Amino acid sequence: MKSRLLRMALTWVAPIVIGYIVKKVEERMSRKTQPKQIPQN
Repeated sequence: MKSRLLRMALTWVAPIVIGYIVKKVEERMSRKTQPKQIPQN
């Protein structure tokens, strides 16, 4: 039961964490490659 809850929590949290990391990395990359440009949402 505990492992099932942990797995559920991981499957729910993992995409959010990954998305956050990817967003940060992309922001850093775009900042390096395209300075002073209007950000596209």
